[in-house]
Amino acid sequence: MISDHDVHSLSEDLKVNNMLTSLNLGKNNIGNSGASHLSEALKVNKTLCSLYVSFNNIGDSGAAYLSEALKVNGTLTRLYVGSNNISDGGAAHLSEALKVNRTLTSLQVSWNNIDCSGAVYLSEALKVNRTLAILDVSINNISDGGAAHLSEALKVNRTLTILDVSVNNISDGGAAHLSEALKLKGTLTSLNKSKDNIDDSGVCHLIGLTSQYNVRSFSKKVFPKSEER
Repeated sequence: MISDHDVHSLSEDLKVNNMLTSLNLGKNNIGNSGASHLSEALKVNKTLCSLYVSFNNIGDSGAAYLSEALKVNGTLTRLYVGSNNISDGGAAHLSEALKVNRTLTSLQVSWNNIDCSGAVYLSEALKVNRTLAILDVSINNISDGGAAHLSEALKVNRTLTILDVSVNNISDGGAAHLSEALKLKGTLTSLNKSKDNIDDSGVCHLIGLTSQYNVRSFSKKVFPKSEER
C-alpha cells in the first residue's frame, strides 16, 4: 500500500515527467493529504491524461485539492474518484472546476455520499461545461429532486453522451423529469438507471423514449422500494 510519503515522492516526479499518460493509484489510502500532493503535480504536469484514485479515503477537502488542479490542468481527460468519502461539499468543488475546465471528458464519482444538493451543484456545472461526455454518479443518495436538476441541465448541455444515475433513490417522479429532458436532448446515447426505485409508470416514460429518440442504450431493472439495494 502506498504511503503519504510515497505519494509525495511520486507527485514530485510527476511535476517533471514528460512521458506518463495514465496513473492508477486505486485501492490505497492516500487520503486528503495524498490528494493535495497529486493536485500540486497536476497543476504543472503536461502529459497525464488519466488518473484513477478510487478506493482511497479521499474526502471533501481532497476533492477540493483535485478541483483546484482541474481549473488549470490542460491535459487530464479522465478522472476516477469513486468509492471515496466525497459528499455534497466535494461535489461543489468538483462542479466549480467543471465550469472552467476544458479538457476533462469523463468523471466518475460513483459510490460516494452525494445527495440532492450535490446533484444541484453538478447540474449547474453541466449547464456551462462544454467537454464532459461521461458522468457517473451511480451508487450515491440522489433522489427525485436531484434527478430534476440533472434533467434541467441535460436540456441545455450539448456534450454529455453517457449518464449513469443507477443505484440511487430515484423513483417515478425522477423518471418523469428525465424523460422530459430526453425529449430535448440530442446527444445522450446511454442512460443507466438500473436498480432505482421506479415502477411501471416510470418505466413507461423511459422505455417509450428509447424507441423515439436518440437513446440507444437503456438499462433498467425494477427493485421493490422495500428491498435492500
